Amino acid sequence: MIKKIIAIFLAIFFLAQVLPAQAAVSNPLAVRLSGRIILAVQGNGGAWYVDPVNLKRYPITTPYNIFSLVGVGVSNEDLAKIPLAGSKDVGDKNFVARVKGKILLQVQGRGQAWYVNPLDGKKYALDSTANILSLIKKFGLGISNANLAKIISAVPAPAVKIPPAVVQPKVADIPYDLNYLEQKINDLVNVQRVSNGLPALIWNSDVAAVARAHSQELAAENQDLTSLNKICDYFLIHHESLTGGLYQDSRLASSGINYFSNSGENIAMQGGKQIYFYTASPDAAQVDVDACVPAVNAANDALKAQLESNISVQDKLNLIVTEIARRKLIMAAENPVTVSSVSYLSNDEISSDIVTGWMNSPGHRANILQSAFNEGGIGVAYVNGYIIATQDFIERVSCGYQGAPCCPSRSCFVPNVCSANNICQ
Repeated sequence: MIKKIIAIFLAIFFLAQVLPAQAAVSNPLAVRLSGRIILAVQGNGGAWYVDPVNLKRYPITTPYNIFSLVGVGVSNEDLAKIPLAGSKDVGDKNFVARVKGKILLQVQGRGQAWYVNPLDGKKYALDSTANILSLIKKFGLGISNANLAKIISAVPAPAVKIPPAVVQPKVADIPYDLNYLEQKINDLVNVQRVSNGLPALIWNSDVAAVARAHSQELAAENQDLTSLNKICDYFLIHHESLTGGLYQDSRLASSGINYFSNSGENIAMQGGKQIYFYTASPDAAQVDVDACVPAVNAANDALKAQLESNISVQDKLNLIVTEIARRKLIMAAENPVTVSSVSYLSNDEISSDIVTGWMNSPGHRANILQSAFNEGGIGVAYVNGYIIATQDFIERVSCGYQGAPCCPSRSCFVPNVCSANNICQ
């Protein structure tokens, strides 16, 4: 059980958020530019989006992060009320007025993102980098550095092309030794390999760094989808990355690891916490607890099926961003509970649970017992009582990759070719 109920007390809280109205009084420039795309015309420049809800600016150089942070879910029915760019239709004027300037995430279908231009009230698809650049060029409004500084930035650092690094919790706030967990999980995986007649995997610290980065990205995505003081968590994990390369092979290659002919990846999100809390109605709350796991499993199975279907890379990324936004809305709607105490599994217990779960899953077990894999690395991250573990496996080779000698018969891994001096280039 993820969470337990052991006592009866009343704990109901209400909170009204009125920051946009307060900001409107003190920041008329942000109000005037609400929902607009602005371009810094001095220095290194940069494109920004001013969110009409919190009146802060977001760098458009990391569009997928923007979608997950400020995107608002919309049904197909409501989306149809907004006229498409280039059409003469005016749509539902009242609804259009409510969503002007917003980034909408289509929660049905493939998770398409849209921008409702406040100038013409039309919707513009955000389904490719080319479309985003076209919108910046068409609707971007030049602004001086002085005026740009008057609009609060939603990120602490200036806009950059590389997404900001994931900030992990302070060590003192983590009830686990993350370095120990990585090594312990690796040891337990190798116990399984050796007991099945296979050699242990050689630890590769560079591969581990790639795995760790993916775990940290997933932890950041789950920050608002998990909570100590809510009955149900709507966590999700996936192999796809929004920032570092779609799958582990491209993430490894982009990190300079090109000496492999085959790769694989296992991921686990293991809850190590048991939460005891007070609630007004224990029977009703117990129903919510009992319904939580099947509801989350069903949502995760549906997401997995869609990600594994024959859709484009762009559709996969849009789908993930939309699903995160949808689950944030679900979490926000849950009533909080008062936590009385929290206990955690030990480092060894949670390591054992992760590897046991992998060995009980056919796909994960196949990776662990893949005889061709000879090196690997594990990276873990922590978020709200959960450990996220990613293990990347590789079949290391001595020939065929870029910069290495050609393999027998002068062959190289695509797209490299064997040069005259017998080097793959």
